[in-house]
Amino acid sequence: VTGLDAADTAGFTSAAERLTLLTRPARASRGPQRYHPLVREFLEARLRSAVGSDAVAALHRRAADAAAATDWRVAAYHYREAGDPSAVATTIAKAIPEIMGSGQHASAVEEIDRLPSESHIPVLGLVTSRIHLQMREHSTVIAMSNSILDGVEPGAQESDYALLNLMTVHMQAGYGQRSEPIARRLRETTSSEQLRLIAEGTGLM
Repeated sequence: VTGLDAADTAGFTSAAERLTLLTRPARASRGPQRYHPLVREFLEARLRSAVGSDAVAALHRRAADAAAATDWRVAAYHYREAGDPSAVATTIAKAIPEIMGSGQHASAVEEIDRLPSESHIPVLGLVTSRIHLQMREHSTVIAMSNSILDGVEPGAQESDYALLNLMTVHMQAGYGQRSEPIARRLRETTSSEQLRLIAEGTGLM
């Protein structure tokens, strides 16, 4: 992100550790390190005064680009700090399989709620609909899922998860039979073997 080589980066990191500026989320782990929030705020303010807001935004963008393939939350944060809400929306959309599969809906919705209305894209409704599903707001989930299905191609990732939402909401509401034609549609259109197995299991109920 900074353009420093590995040796310089290691040197600065070691110096920060000696000054106890860095901490780990779990002291026994070897994972990422963080600055104490007050230290981070001071350093960010000093950086902004030294190089200007445009240069800081460029650093955030480089950090986001570096994280985009491995950590959607880090990438979304840095794109937001870089002043690029459209990139935040795209980052969340690309991470939908991970978000839906690992239950990270609340974190994603927090980012979505920060987006200006003009940066919202329809597929983000998949994430929001999961929160409504947890609250058993069935009619809202059905409407949002059908809206997404109307705007995407069959077999697209967005179609797969919208169909999965509809299957889930009908079963949750006690209308298992209504989920059978949806499961059949998912089974016939998805390219995901995992989702096909889920659909086959639903169709046998």
